[in-house]
Amino acid sequence: MSTTGFALANIILISRLPAFVENGPVKKHQVFFCWIFQLISFFTMVNWMGGNLSVWVGIILVILHGGIHFAWWWSEGKAQTNGGQYLHLCRISSALVLILLAFTLASPFTGLGVYDFKEWALVHQYWFFPLKIIGSSSGGHILITLFCLLLCTNEATSLIRFFIESLKLKPNKKSSKAPNDIQPASLESIAPIDNSSLENNANAELMQKTENRLVDDQEYKFGRNIGILERLAIFFFVINGQYTAIAFVLTAKSMARFKELDNDRNFAEYFLLGTMLSVVTAGLLALLEPYFQKVFL
Repeated sequence: MSTTGFALANIILISRLPAFVENGPVKKHQVFFCWIFQLISFFTMVNWMGGNLSVWVGIILVILHGGIHFAWWWSEGKAQTNGGQYLHLCRISSALVLILLAFTLASPFTGLGVYDFKEWALVHQYWFFPLKIIGSSSGGHILITLFCLLLCTNEATSLIRFFIESLKLKPNKKSSKAPNDIQPASLESIAPIDNSSLENNANAELMQKTENRLVDDQEYKFGRNIGILERLAIFFFVINGQYTAIAFVLTAKSMARFKELDNDRNFAEYFLLGTMLSVVTAGLLALLEPYFQKVFL
């Protein structure tokens, strides 16, 4: 049953991947897709010959599962309205609740009679070839490794950004409006540009200092994708004992950002903290992976 719990948890995490492609709160149609995809996957793994208890638990599951997804969508929208301070906390909470639900369903206490995932995979291997591999003797190891890998993606990103935003180290976003740290009065106090080179230089210097502290949405999105690749690489290096290779990943990342690190202290703090949290998260999941293998298999 523990193998089935990891299978259901992986289905949840995979269905949540497209929901975090863009910055900002999750969309209604993305949450609806997650809900439908997870329900279909759950109910194909349930033995409905278990009696009335299974039917009633199934009805409760549909209502509870839909309520969790509605609360996820509503809380992210509410958090975005309030400035996005708790946006990532909402994502972390929804992931934890759904994963807990998956392992609860796989337990014998629900009365649902969930099939063992290895047996289920071998039955359905003819229409989806990878299920033959998962249904083999090493299928449980694959499911646990995949579970840790999926946690290294969007869920780890939400955790890291929650810590960074809690410490107020997130760079401002570039927009067409005036930056928040420059009041309209200060902009008006800048002398109009005329033929005086001195005034032009002063205006250019002020705007350049402001630009150095701004990171637009596209760069923030690139940072998320780079962070995911970084954690996946570190995860594989740690589980294979190649600890020195981690230094190569961090060096390459630092060289790519050398100019920003040298010119902007605020960005340097944001970069270093994010990198440290990323390394710790991936390393911890990689160290927990063999522990999960030992306990649940």
